[in-house]
Amino acid sequence: MERDSLAQVPIGFCAEVEAALKGGAPGDLRLLAFEAATFDWQQDGLRLNDEAQARLSGTTRSVAVPGEPPSRVVLFTGHMVDAADRPPEKARFPRTAQAEVRARAMIKAAVERELHGHAESFLGMAGAACGGDILFHEVCADLGAKTDIYLLMPPDEFEAASVQPGGPGWVERYRALLSRSTPRVLQPSAELPGWLADKPDYNAWERNNLWMMFNAIATGAGDLALIALVNREREASGPGGTGHLVAEAAKWGFRPTVLDARELLAG
Repeated sequence: MERDSLAQVPIGFCAEVEAALKGGAPGDLRLLAFEAATFDWQQDGLRLNDEAQARLSGTTRSVAVPGEPPSRVVLFTGHMVDAADRPPEKARFPRTAQAEVRARAMIKAAVERELHGHAESFLGMAGAACGGDILFHEVCADLGAKTDIYLLMPPDEFEAASVQPGGPGWVERYRALLSRSTPRVLQPSAELPGWLADKPDYNAWERNNLWMMFNAIATGAGDLALIALVNREREASGPGGTGHLVAEAAKWGFRPTVLDARELLAG
């Protein structure tokens, strides 16, 4: 499109479309189309996005999954390990070996069920926060299943925000995970890009959830599933948590497996 026709479209949006096109990431373009749809400039922005999607069509499916799509993609979401100062009455994932053993067993059983009949064409997707995310990647690795890592922000910043609160053991495991697999990174910081600052009722963590979800959809997998380790009685204190991704994935037809994180609180 000619730049004159994009006069009302934020430069930041155009730059993200261009980056997604160059990176061969149709899932990122899906996210951008979803985000643009609420703005006054949506018509021109969506036209630009559609042109980028058309240029990608038939050349690549995803940066994460080149070639033939997996037969099953499993998106994971789950609570982080509780910070040391989290009040006991608000505990979700206690900082105990017992809670970790239970969480690992629950995740392993769910992944084994999803792998049945799809072991050769399976892809898992998750973040890498201390707790459920890291356990999911570790379990999949133990079972010989491929996973991709999605980080809201660059690895060092993500580590400080979402891994260090769990303690040094989780930091070591996070770094080991990243040494084996290069993560995808959504944006340079935890703040929304400037062009999204005026989007109502939206934050970077919600954006991160949608980014992972749209990338799962963009693989072209024949079966999309979600595993969620969640305590519905003690959801996140702010938007963009596990419950948000569970709700959004349901809208887009993901087959859910909800693991009851209340079991992690048993004495």
